[in-house]
Amino acid sequence: MRRLLRGAALAALLTGVAGTAIAAPPADLDTFVAQSMKTFGPPGMTVAVVEDGKVALTKGYGVRSIAGPARVDEHTVFPIGSETKAFTATALAILVDEGKLKWSDRVAGKLPGFQMYDAYATANMTVRDLLTHRSGLGLGEGDLLIVPSTTRSRADIVHALRYLKPATGFRESFAYDNILYIVAGALVEAVSGETWEGFIGKHIFAPAGMKDAMTAYDVHANNGIALHARTDGFTSLAVLLGAGGVAIGWRWADPVVGLAITVAILLVVKDAAREIYRRLMDAVDPVLVDQVEATLRATPGVLDVGAVQLRWIGHRLRAECDIAVPADLTVLAAHTIAVEAEHRLIHAVPRLTSAIVHTDPHSRDGADHHADLAHHRLAHDGSAPAADVR
Repeated sequence: MRRLLRGAALAALLTGVAGTAIAAPPADLDTFVAQSMKTFGPPGMTVAVVEDGKVALTKGYGVRSIAGPARVDEHTVFPIGSETKAFTATALAILVDEGKLKWSDRVAGKLPGFQMYDAYATANMTVRDLLTHRSGLGLGEGDLLIVPSTTRSRADIVHALRYLKPATGFRESFAYDNILYIVAGALVEAVSGETWEGFIGKHIFAPAGMKDAMTAYDVHANNGIALHARTDGFTSLAVLLGAGGVAIGWRWADPVVGLAITVAILLVVKDAAREIYRRLMDAVDPVLVDQVEATLRATPGVLDVGAVQLRWIGHRLRAECDIAVPADLTVLAAHTIAVEAEHRLIHAVPRLTSAIVHTDPHSRDGADHHADLAHHRLAHDGSAPAADVR
């Protein structure tokens, strides 16, 4: 079910402003692409720059496989996954333009064997409904019929549709699905009398001049790419050791490696459970508190740091801090220091998104400017102020 389109049209599309002449590609394009590849990790990619409907540049970057030196170029083909939904929708639109179909047509009247789990949905599902993710099926419902791969035909998928129980009412809510686009492909076949692959090739690829495009992944395709996936280094090494051990006659290697992976997973679960417990108890790593205090002390104008309090709000940290500034400062000057302190904290402390910074006048003679509040700040047992978590 995986389909391909020439890589130049999918990896990136930079659309320029219409004009009388095609401008030169951005001067920093190579740098931008290199940074994108570093961020997302693909071995290779292709970029197309299109301006005013004209292709200004197509260029390949990187390699087609991490196992070889073959370079990506403007003819390299990439699997594009759900981008093929646009081709199926376009195919239906072509049939609508030709008068062979209407968006409001009932699918059951056009596609033999079409049946949803719900009788009402079966009777009222229109061509438009196939494309709008509001059939009532849950998110990704039916994906296991086709993922990771399948030998099922489109007719098999259409037949299996009747066994997929909906999660909501028909047209009641949005839930992204793939399965109905396969049904839409079957509808293209039923109405046109052509295969989906043949229709796409004849009515889209050929008119658009997409000579490198294909409708299914072919490992032997000229200038195709190898399929890649991110893997964890430790897990990959463990699997390699297990397989290698069995290959040389060490039958115990596979179960031993399996146990080692299990232990590693349990250790991860233990650390995760401990972190969840700490979050539930509203605990914060003391290292973060120390980092906040150090950042505040390094802020120009801050003479001392008082109470520091951190709290998790979901996956984000919030801070409340007291700082001492020169007593002769204006309110505006003290506010400026507080803003700078918050700005530095947001940049210095991971996951900190906001901070409330109180400014107090620094007292050289030891006077307590909050003496009237002291009895409110003390804990009931007479210990140190409860807000001070340093």
